[in-house]
Amino acid sequence: MRTLLLAVAILPACLAVAQAAAPEAFVEHATISADGRTVWFAAHGDIWSMPADGGTPANRLTDNVAYEDMPVLSPDGSLVAFQSERFGSIDVFVMPAEGGEATRLTWHSYPDHLLGWQPDGRALLVSSLRDDWPAPSLWRIPLDGGQPERITGPDQDDNNYADFTGDGAIIYARGPGYDYRKRHRGSDSYDLWRFDMETGRHSEFVRSPGRDSWPQVDRGSGTLFFVSDRDGTDNIFSMPLAGGQARQLTHYTDDGPQFLRLSPDADELVFSVFGSLHVMQLADGSERSIPVRLKSEGKHADVVEQTVRNDVEELAVSPDGKYFALIVNSDLHLLKNPDSYPEDAKPDQDLSMTIPLLTSAGRERSPNWHHDGRRIAYLSDRNGQFDVFEFDLESGEERQLTDSPVDEGMPRWSPVDDRLLYLSGNHDMQVLDTATGESLQLQHAEFRIGPFGDSGYWSPDGAWIAYSVAPVWWSADVFVMPSGGGDPVNISMTPDNEGDPVWSPDGRFLGFSFSSSDDYSNEFGSRARLLLLEHEEQHYDPELLFEEDRINPEDETAADEEASAEDAEQKPEEDGDAAAGDEEEAVEPVQIDFTEIENRAETIPPWGGDASFRLFSPDGSVAYIVLDDGGDNMLAAVDTESLEMEVLGPAKLRGMQITADGKRIYGLVGGSISYLDIDGMEMRGGGSIASSSSVVQDRFALRRQSFNEMWRILRDNFYDKGLHGTDWQVVKRKYEPLLESVPTGEEYTMLMNRMVGELAASHSWFFSPDGSASNPQATGSLGIELDPDYNGPGWRVASVLYGSPAWQRGSELFPGDVILSVNGDEVGAGTQRERMFNNTVGELLVLDVQNGEQAMDWLAAKEDAPEEIAPTRQVSIIPEHIGRLFGAKYEAWVRHNREAVDELGSGRIGYQHIEGMDYRSLARFRRELYTLNHDKDALIIDVRFNGGGDIYAQLYDILTNKVLFHSKTRFEQWRDTPEWQWHGPIVVLINAWSYSDAEDFAHMMQEQGMATIVGEDTGGNLIAVAGVGLADGSFFGLPMEGWWRLDGRNMEGFGCPADVPVEIDPNALAEGRDNQLEVAVRTLIEQLGDDSAH
Repeated sequence: MRTLLLAVAILPACLAVAQAAAPEAFVEHATISADGRTVWFAAHGDIWSMPADGGTPANRLTDNVAYEDMPVLSPDGSLVAFQSERFGSIDVFVMPAEGGEATRLTWHSYPDHLLGWQPDGRALLVSSLRDDWPAPSLWRIPLDGGQPERITGPDQDDNNYADFTGDGAIIYARGPGYDYRKRHRGSDSYDLWRFDMETGRHSEFVRSPGRDSWPQVDRGSGTLFFVSDRDGTDNIFSMPLAGGQARQLTHYTDDGPQFLRLSPDADELVFSVFGSLHVMQLADGSERSIPVRLKSEGKHADVVEQTVRNDVEELAVSPDGKYFALIVNSDLHLLKNPDSYPEDAKPDQDLSMTIPLLTSAGRERSPNWHHDGRRIAYLSDRNGQFDVFEFDLESGEERQLTDSPVDEGMPRWSPVDDRLLYLSGNHDMQVLDTATGESLQLQHAEFRIGPFGDSGYWSPDGAWIAYSVAPVWWSADVFVMPSGGGDPVNISMTPDNEGDPVWSPDGRFLGFSFSSSDDYSNEFGSRARLLLLEHEEQHYDPELLFEEDRINPEDETAADEEASAEDAEQKPEEDGDAAAGDEEEAVEPVQIDFTEIENRAETIPPWGGDASFRLFSPDGSVAYIVLDDGGDNMLAAVDTESLEMEVLGPAKLRGMQITADGKRIYGLVGGSISYLDIDGMEMRGGGSIASSSSVVQDRFALRRQSFNEMWRILRDNFYDKGLHGTDWQVVKRKYEPLLESVPTGEEYTMLMNRMVGELAASHSWFFSPDGSASNPQATGSLGIELDPDYNGPGWRVASVLYGSPAWQRGSELFPGDVILSVNGDEVGAGTQRERMFNNTVGELLVLDVQNGEQAMDWLAAKEDAPEEIAPTRQVSIIPEHIGRLFGAKYEAWVRHNREAVDELGSGRIGYQHIEGMDYRSLARFRRELYTLNHDKDALIIDVRFNGGGDIYAQLYDILTNKVLFHSKTRFEQWRDTPEWQWHGPIVVLINAWSYSDAEDFAHMMQEQGMATIVGEDTGGNLIAVAGVGLADGSFFGLPMEGWWRLDGRNMEGFGCPADVPVEIDPNALAEGRDNQLEVAVRTLIEQLGDDSAH
């Protein structure tokens, strides 16, 4: 985004920021010395130290381009541990407290989140997923760099923020958890648990209606300090480790304390209050804030002037194909098409350089060419909302065309005059006569939610508008109406979704895309449809002879007239005739026969995947569609008369536009201007056109624009008009001044997640890719678990994961095997496995292995086995990324559950887990119901750890299928028709990780009386959401549709209550049991009783 006009455009905002006195840094994580004189904290992606009185500026202790935070002082005060993204993930490092060289302690490619120190200072405490599924556990990281040791888990809930009690136990936060969502009450909140490291037993320690987190233990006095928002606001509480009532120490009413850290002598607590550092003296409860001042300059330039290449965000091709209107860096640029120069007359200059047409503090988007090729309409939000502007290439002047308090959208010029079609807000489709300034509201309807939706499309003669809108929400139809106003006509009229209408340039056809999410249409998925707008007149020949064979007495006269006409053609044109030849051809009026028009569209022949309509050839004889079979998109050409289709080749272009001669299709591939050369039904090749743009990238100006755009979209489109009781203007004033306090992408992401957390809503998230993680390293995994009780030499294999590299033929490892070396490097007692397997994904490794008992039996059973089996063998193996093995871990978990249910239920109960509410999971559910479980008497449907989607209705149809008839042939027994139904009792198994549509499914099964709900109440996280992209490359979630039960309760904030409540017991998990699954089986056995009839 250019910034030449920035000083004027945001002057009021600058004054507001100055009045708010933004802090230099937004600090969350800090630690304090035993004497209370020094604090270490994280800011701007580095670790700093300064006097606790804030009297002098802080000193930067780390100066790496990677993001670093979470400093924790060692018990003796000599070292500071911190976490860093230097190697692409979050690893733990230590350095001298005064600064100096840092030592890396962890090497796993999944994050290791630093929590604290072991009291003796010989190890660190982290929370890490590592090789576990589905949730992270607590690990001990030896200071000497040895192998990390598991403390808790594997668990089905996160084991997070923790501290040692000093008597052989740990207090930790357990649950799905969240840090920034305000006023939430749900089963997914953190509670505090106690883990006894001697006995291996877990016990719940602190639970409240809200979140209980960030435990810190004064081991001398036996006191626990923690943060709880049980009353709606974060505050610090204390309670005896021996048990008793919690005592509230602070009394904040808005933003309260977070991220507690106790000093090594337990005299002070340091914590963050909305980015401000605070210290509490525990002796008297007094509290003070510490002003943070930074001595060093930032590591990254805030304003960068540079040339970006092939970085185009949007493309519009001029009517004659000679120019490209581009959006680059959120500004409007022009590029002359290099191919429009004669080959022998190309100028001696860089033809890839774009010309910036204007500079603005806002975001420009949606360029659209006037049919005269000299004017461009576009959107800009420089004035606080998106308005429509026009740029005249001849005069070089810009003109603002609209000025309303709402966001305008999708401007499109009429193809024949100066009228402009656009959306005003979410609901009004307007036509503006730019010559007279008169505006006409064509329609008021649900055209869009925020950036999702579209305006209309002009017919070639400018007389009609085609558009898509939903008369019933989520079920859009295509309409046609007169551009001067009048009644719209629904030309598609189905219960499915139709959209993206495209007129053929000759006005004979209208193409559009059709999609269905059920099987009733017989066209499941997406299809392209073609509508002939006017019935063609049928011609019949009643004559016996062809015309040329019939005798015609006027033939001679006709021949004379033809000769005279030929003579006339050879005469020079008169001036008047020549002038007439220069006039524009009149556009043929578009004729539409509305008789049963909704039934006339033809579906382009189906194929093995989805299809969507894109554009027509200029003469309307060919339609171009994009095919998608789940792999690469393919471009296909369709003859509009015969509907014959030819697949032309790969089609990666987005925003396809065809030239007036029909010879080239332009679009974007990434940020590059690309094209396909075509000739009707054939592809002739393709290429790209280079672009280079001189831009000024002002990081904070770009973030301010993105901040305000996100703020507006949430204000105008959040599903609840009351924004869950949030004063959104106050939120804007609170957060906007802080944008320059968070220069790193990670801090920016944190701050914006705090902002959307003010809405107290699920599905609210923000992510900025402007992070500093680099040099990504990947941990290779063999798919084995090591025996934690084996002390060496080497590593002893405890188990092998089915389908993993160590399970594959030729690379087998067995429980009991001991890995002695890797590629010749000996495995010592303290060798860290992740360090040895760092960056080995896809690499061939040779292991020296001491054979265990199973391996000896396997070797002896081979046909070519020697008489005496050697005690060791070599194994060649190729590690995989641990992320790929999580799928195998999931399948192993499902198999284990199914086997447990089969055993506990004596073969009478079926088990199915639904991984996600998507169509792949739906197909698997249907298949397993009618194969694995068709003969079962009862069924467990497990939706724990299901992250949602949208298949609840299809599941309902499957489970409510009823017998309608009985049928048979003369050779078979009677059978039910339809053939597949489910008749037995059902348990739906839920937990706090059952999210979104998984909650919807549980609510539905409960309200309809179709199942008994067993497990832990769901979290109450049910809103339809869509991701929105912003100008600075960031994304956020827009919660745009709420869901209510039939009894009137909003399921957002109201989790599905279990009919049979049972929380997962980590002690049972440690024994290899799933107590929720056990209760589910017992519930069904009770319901079945002695009646086993299916």
